[in-house]
Amino acid sequence: MALTALPSDCLLACLARVPYADLRNVIPSTCKSLRDAVTSAALRKTREAAGWTEWAVFAGRYAVGSQCFIITALGARRTARRPHVHGEFVTRFSLSSGQDAVIVMENENRSMRACVFDPRQDCWHYISPLFLVQNVGSQLQGNISTEGATGTALGSSIMALGGASDRNFDLYDTSQNTWSRQLPLPFNSSYSQFVEVAGRLWCYASNDHLQETHIYDPETRLWTAGPRLPFALFQGGTGVHWHTNALEVHGKFCIMAYFELIPETASYSAFVWDPARESWDEAPFPVPPVVGFECSHIDGHLIVSGHLPSDLGPDTMQLGASDDDSRLFVLSPGSTEWAEWRLPDGVERAT
Repeated sequence: MALTALPSDCLLACLARVPYADLRNVIPSTCKSLRDAVTSAALRKTREAAGWTEWAVFAGRYAVGSQCFIITALGARRTARRPHVHGEFVTRFSLSSGQDAVIVMENENRSMRACVFDPRQDCWHYISPLFLVQNVGSQLQGNISTEGATGTALGSSIMALGGASDRNFDLYDTSQNTWSRQLPLPFNSSYSQFVEVAGRLWCYASNDHLQETHIYDPETRLWTAGPRLPFALFQGGTGVHWHTNALEVHGKFCIMAYFELIPETASYSAFVWDPARESWDEAPFPVPPVVGFECSHIDGHLIVSGHLPSDLGPDTMQLGASDDDSRLFVLSPGSTEWAEWRLPDGVERAT
């Protein structure tokens, strides 16, 4: 009996334990019915029920070039080439089907442009651009700066904060391929950083609010003030964003950065906010061997990539290695040792 002649549930059960690389590269090329099964939401649910889920790191050099990779502990596989978008903001978000995707966004020429990668289809597509300067006379546009606008994602929603005004808040509708302006932000958002934690969006390290956090609830569509950071962030002459990053740890907000634990003395540290006790705790894991330029988490694994050793002081390391020396580390659940995964040559960021 041919595999395609099996009942749908039997076919999905057979495919559920096939490695992702074969699902993506081999099986879909045989026939349309198998290709449809491989990319279906039903297969994802069957794999999850069977305990056969896989995850991988997405990596590339986003400022130049278009080569990107899917990386696992066993090695790296090249993806379809990325369209021409210089990725200032790279994040993972969920499609409406529940499947993960990666979005690469850039703020260029007073607009936010983005392309989305679907790892199951191994394909890229552009989304509608967001014009950050609207309804302004041509004589005034040259005086408006949109450099501080940043992009992020929450669940299946794509967002942009800042722009012509630091209070702008725009939301992308995936079903309509359109952007819509939301209520103004209750704070100034300029070069802000974001992370999704327990279904909410945390904003931190904004230029005007370095020590503050703000939290967005998608159900109420309201922003509330979050906790102040436990210690002052090291600023130096190049700001805080090169060393400050956050991720979710056991459903809690975790931030890693050079903190001034004592005045004028900074060290790379990690702290976790406990909402039940309303207090900061030292992270229950050692900081990674590199300063996390990109941080992420999935299925309890913590993922960090960077090129500067975290055991050096911030004053001595900004002139250190180049982006070409980026390294990738993964901390597995229950482990206290970061495992290094090999990055392909020329990779700059991984998430």
